[in-house]
Order: sequence, then C-alpha cells, then structure tokens
Amino acid sequence: LDSGPMWLATTTKTPIIALFTMTWMHQSAPLREESVIVASRRAWEMATEEFKEKHKDRVLRDETGGIRISAGTVLEAVDRLLQDGRSPTIVAKKKYVYSPPPAFHGPGAYWGAFLTLRCSADCPYCIQKIVPEEFDRAKNKEHLSGEEWVRILNGIEHRPGQPLALTGGEPSLHRDFLYILNNLEGYTVTVATNLISRTFEDIDRFAKNLHPRSTVRFNTSFHPSFIPPEEFIRRVRRMKELGLWVDQVAMVDHPGSGFRKYREIFIRHGLDLRPQSFLGYWNGRLYPDPEDHTVTNDPREHGITDMKLYQEGFSARSRRPMYCRTRRFLIGPDGLVYNCHYHLYSRRSPIGDLTNGEVSLREDYYYCEDFGFCNPCDFPHVSFKPVEGKNYGVFIDVSRYDRSYFWKSERRTRYVFQPMARFLKATFQPKRVLDAGCGMGFLIKWLREYGVEAYGFDISSYAVKHVSDEPYLTPGKVDIRPYLLQAELGKPLPYKDDTFDLVTSLDVFEHLTVEQAIRGIQELERVTSRYIFMIITVHDESSAEVLPRGAKGDPTHVTIAGPDFWHRLFSEHTNLVRREDLEEIAAMNLNRILPWTFFIYEKVYPGG
Repeated sequence: LDSGPMWLATTTKTPIIALFTMTWMHQSAPLREESVIVASRRAWEMATEEFKEKHKDRVLRDETGGIRISAGTVLEAVDRLLQDGRSPTIVAKKKYVYSPPPAFHGPGAYWGAFLTLRCSADCPYCIQKIVPEEFDRAKNKEHLSGEEWVRILNGIEHRPGQPLALTGGEPSLHRDFLYILNNLEGYTVTVATNLISRTFEDIDRFAKNLHPRSTVRFNTSFHPSFIPPEEFIRRVRRMKELGLWVDQVAMVDHPGSGFRKYREIFIRHGLDLRPQSFLGYWNGRLYPDPEDHTVTNDPREHGITDMKLYQEGFSARSRRPMYCRTRRFLIGPDGLVYNCHYHLYSRRSPIGDLTNGEVSLREDYYYCEDFGFCNPCDFPHVSFKPVEGKNYGVFIDVSRYDRSYFWKSERRTRYVFQPMARFLKATFQPKRVLDAGCGMGFLIKWLREYGVEAYGFDISSYAVKHVSDEPYLTPGKVDIRPYLLQAELGKPLPYKDDTFDLVTSLDVFEHLTVEQAIRGIQELERVTSRYIFMIITVHDESSAEVLPRGAKGDPTHVTIAGPDFWHRLFSEHTNLVRREDLEEIAAMNLNRILPWTFFIYEKVYPGG
C-alpha cells in the first residue's frame, strides 16, 4: 500500500482500514474477490473503463466530489461486508504531480498558497501599495477553484506535517475557502486572516462546517480601520471557546497605528496583542529603523544585519543582477510558482506552473535581475551574493548577545517552551536536566514548573544577570536565578561526570566554530548520564556544503550546515548513539509548533 497521507479507522470486527483519497487507482495490484475498494470521485473518474466495469460492484465511492470520505460511511460498508463473511481490503496508490527539491522540505522552508490576492481591508501601508510595479490586487480574481487548489496542493510531494500557509490577500474571500481547508492532506495548515469576511461573521457556523478532525491554526491580524476592536476580540474569543486553534493575535506596529492603545484594550479583554514590525518606506523613512523607538523596529529581529544591503535591495531606483537563495515556495492564485513575493505580486519571472506540474526549482542560488526592487518581507529570508561571487555578511562578537538579542528571541519564541517542556518530561522522564545555552531560562522555568530539577548556563552575562529584570519574560512563581550560571560551550563545564540524565541544547551549535562544536559535544557527552537532545538550525536537508558566516541572515550563526554534516561530526568525535526513533517522535509532537531539525543521542558506556 502506497497512498501517502491516509485516514485510519478501526472497529472491533476489522483490522486497521486505510482510506486513500485522490489521484489514481493502483490497477496493477491483484484484487481478491472479497475485497472492497474505497475511492474518491476523482480517483474513480481517472480509472480505466475496464477497471470500472470489473470492480463496479465492490467500490464505495464518494459521490459528493469531496476528497475525504467519512469514516462512518466506510465502516458501515465494511460491517455489511463482514456480516456477509467477506474480508475487506483497500487498495490504492498515490501519484504526486510535483516533488520539490530537498531544500524545500527542510526547516526554514516556507510554503505559501495565495488563494486570492483580493483583500477585505485597504491599508495605506500595505506592501502592495508601497512596492513599485506591484499590481492592484482588487482587480485580480482567483483563477483556481477549490477542487483545483486541493488537487494541486495534495499533488505536491511533502513530508508529513509540512507547514503550509493559506494566505492572500484575505484567503477567506476565496469562494471555496472552507472546501480547501477540509480537504488538504498531510499538511500543518496555518491560515493568515484578518477575520474581516462573511466567513467569520458567524463563527459558530464556520466551526460547525470545519472538519471535526481539523488541526488548522489561525494567525489573526487586527486592522482597526476596518473592524472595531470589540468585534475582533469577540470573534477571536469565540473561536477559542469552540476549540479552534488561534495561534497568534497580532497587529502591524506601523508608525501612527496606535498599537499601544489597542494593546491595552486587548489586555483588558484577556488577549495579548502581539506587535508585527512594519517593513518598508513610510514618509520617506525606511523601516525597520533602529533610530525610531516609537515602534518595535529592531532590524535584527527580522534577520536584517546589513542595513546598507537592505536599503539597496528595496531602493526601487535601479535593477542589477544578483544571485539569491530562498526557500520561499509561493503559489499564486493561478497556480504559477514564484520564489519571492515581489515576483508573485508583480507577476514577473514565474519559475513554474503547478497546473501542469512543470516547475523548475534549483537548490543553488537563483539568478535574478530585479535586485533593488525586493519585497522587504522576503529580504530577511534570502541569502544574497553578487554575480561576481562575493558573499555579503556582517559578523558580530559575543558582546552583541545583549538585551535586544534576547528580547527579540524570547518574545518571538516564548510560547514554544511550555509544550517543549511537557514533551521532554513525558518522553525522557528526567530527574535532572541541563540546558546548554539556556538564554534567559525559559525552558528551565517550565521544567521546574513541572517538577523537574533543571539547570542551565549561557555565554551571555546579560542573560544570566538580568533574567529577573524581565517580568514579561519570566511569568509564573518559579525563581530560576539560582539555577543559572555563565559558562561557554566549547570550554570545560563546571559540572561533574554523569550529573544530568538529560542535556538539552536548543539552537546553540550553529553559533560555534567546528572546533568549538567538537569540544562542546564532548563536554555534553561527559556531563550527561543518558540523553542529549539538540535542535540545530540547518540550511539544507541533504547538502554537505557549509555556508559562510551569517549567510542565512543571522550574523551570530557561524557554522551553517546540513544535518548530515552534524551527525557525521558527532559520530566521529564521540561514542554517542543516534536515536532516530526519538527524533521521529519529537518531529511528530513538536514540528506543529516550528519546523525544527532534531538531533537526539544516547550515551554508551565502555563495555556496557
């Protein structure tokens, strides 16, 4: 059975039943006389006439045209067959229309489906208005139907849980928005919405029509000029009450937007309104602007480390050729694929057409002649190098791990540590944990909230000394100051051998040189008695290439390599044993939060 993403259903009378949902019947498979075939309407239509005639009496079809077939309907048919003494078998095969290269499957890749570019708001600071040559989206009507979107997206080969953003414009303006949501398979779907459409006027009706097994997340954006804050809050709270996953409530912190005033209103109603920093020109000033302290505009928060390069890329004065490397996989409303938002909005230089499966994506740098007209939303996520081959890069020292660095890091990721702490406790059942490179101690705080004896160290003196100065960063009753100290991974650590049964290291090793990484993993091996759990930012799932410092936007990243590089480095310099089974479990449980790459090892003792 090769069916890609599947439904699974069981009864007391039958083993697991696998339901396939689209594309084509596996006509070469031998079918027993007692088997039953479950097919979506599209799959049945694509089968040959000979196949249909031969098996028409044993096929349960979904005549509604939907991709998913209800489990209840299938089980009723299975039970009827069992009552007749027949044993059901389901036969299917998945055929993908397009398989992106490995780089677009790994951490850091962004897949966006722009269902429509129409929008229910008309903000003066919208990126479509401030970027030259980007067309008037109000004149652009979606070209793909819901069935076409489902066929295309489900026809792209992707790893289970691949993050996919449904965006626009306002995606809920697509006439088949709900159908698309209910029929996507194998994705972790996030909807970027302003909640300003007829779809969200009646939240109860929307939730009722959403598939009961749906795990879609909603990133909501508040636009005060087009919806009163009280109504927006009512919709968000009702979504939460009905069990919908509202992952983010945010507002663009545009100059003059009044973000702080509205945030106070949201807090009074029990919601945290998060700021989204404005990117682009406004009144002749380019944002993010580190000199403007009235808004949240720290360039480093967006990975912008070279303001001169940023200004050149967004100047809109002249074009020049540049090699860019991006993991943006952007599908326009008509099914055309682009590698950046500027090309998508201006309809320039598509790199493929998913309506016919013809896409040319390369893992190397992409040659572009439009540098100077870049979309600022893309800029932090692209690596540039001039045609002559010189890489751009700005490098900083340890002193730059200051308040602004940790403020932006913890503010953006604080919501991940509570579920991560729960996962670590449930999976490893540790008594003592060491977090290497703990920052301001968020993981330690949550582990201790859950009764785990947790400690940590960090290279930054600021992080260790000022953790208590940030009440916003350290909610709860646990005072973690006694459990933090300043130390450097890559040098001898002040702990005895086998002190901790679990050592964690989250986004640390990419900040080390190769020599420091070798000494660092050897120290972690020394102080752990059993497990090492690491997350490392990687640049490619398969490449053995090591990129230059800062090549992916963060100038503090020193060694930027793929997973194979790190696994080889650890195996050559330690006696640790890789636990791929635990890595898979971590991915299944935690990649719904962020698409991390996990490195989990177990300590092996000589002779044991």
